[in-house]
Amino acid sequence: MQRKTCYLMIFVFVFLSIACSFTTTIGAATATPEMAASSGDNGIITGVTLAKSVKGSDPNNVTPVNPTKIFSPTDKIYIVVAIKNAPDGTKVTAKWYVVDAGSAAKANSLIASTDLTRSGTLNLPFSITPANAAHAWPAGSYRVEVYIDDSRVKTLDYSVK
Repeated sequence: MQRKTCYLMIFVFVFLSIACSFTTTIGAATATPEMAASSGDNGIITGVTLAKSVKGSDPNNVTPVNPTKIFSPTDKIYIVVAIKNAPDGTKVTAKWYVVDAGSAAKANSLIASTDLTRSGTLNLPFSITPANAAHAWPAGSYRVEVYIDDSRVKTLDYSVK
């Protein structure tokens, strides 16, 4: 029994580490922010929103849809980082972690990380998706950390139920 649990944990961790796909899109800063700018980002971040979707056929006008911090196991999970007057070469990074999914994954494991180097006033949507419905997100608590030029400026917690 203990051996089966160990194999299951390894499988889920490997799946979460490898099978997640990433999508990043650039858009204009039109989202309604859920948080104010954080210290350490020089006022570049004007908002960060977790959402179930984004809308806008024009990549320069993407906005979050259905903001939430609770997702279902098969959801594509978005975070939209609104930046304003970012100087040339500003790097924005989103790092996704599983905090506690019971025996399905090791606590505080990095799921995915992606970064974009941009300037100006934009929305920067990042997303993660389970590989397929058979390999959905395990129920539990998660977090996404936002960095500006390698300095963490915001952490948002979310859950999968």
